[in-house]
Amino acid sequence: VEFFVNCSPHANPDFDGYGGEELALELSNIAENTILPGLNLKQLCILREQQCWMLNIDAEVLQCGGNLSDALCMAILAALDNTKLPAVTVSGGDGEPLELEISDNPYHCQSIDMTNVPALVTLNKIGDCYVVDASLEEELCVDARLMVGVDRSGAVCYSSKAGARGLDPSVVFDMLSKARTIGANLLQSLEPTLKAQATDSMLAPKGIVGFLGS
Repeated sequence: VEFFVNCSPHANPDFDGYGGEELALELSNIAENTILPGLNLKQLCILREQQCWMLNIDAEVLQCGGNLSDALCMAILAALDNTKLPAVTVSGGDGEPLELEISDNPYHCQSIDMTNVPALVTLNKIGDCYVVDASLEEELCVDARLMVGVDRSGAVCYSSKAGARGLDPSVVFDMLSKARTIGANLLQSLEPTLKAQATDSMLAPKGIVGFLGS
């Protein structure tokens, strides 16, 4: 699984040329550390120690309005939920070379297991308050921020602190507790939307199109 993020100059003129590389690398690392531990990598295996599916997760930042990391991880989560792995038939063996045949039937596939994939919740500490989904203006006032990956059960899968000022351990525990509640509720509220999207996609009229072309 490979993650790649590009910050477009459309989001901010400062991203032109190499201006957005540092932010793009930071966002890519955050997304990888948040999403990857929750993926069932065994599901990508075709032939053990020989063949597997490779997921390239590419994201383009087109707008910069604050809270980029949380929005990025939510977009990746939604994209993965809509991703299908084509069925693969393995033939050969017993001295003969193995051959892989990929089904061109778009309905002969499996969805990615999203059971343990977490959402990212960033709590921004401004004074004595914690701000979630901060705007650009609010981010300028942040003393410190805590990024927390939370799965459907409310378990913490990832955490990272950023910002110039330190955080007292009691404050960290309080922020983690709030992030767990917010993250679990976020995933719960997002689930019906993703299911509706999947249903609409299946019901939409379409021609006969395979994975490998029309």
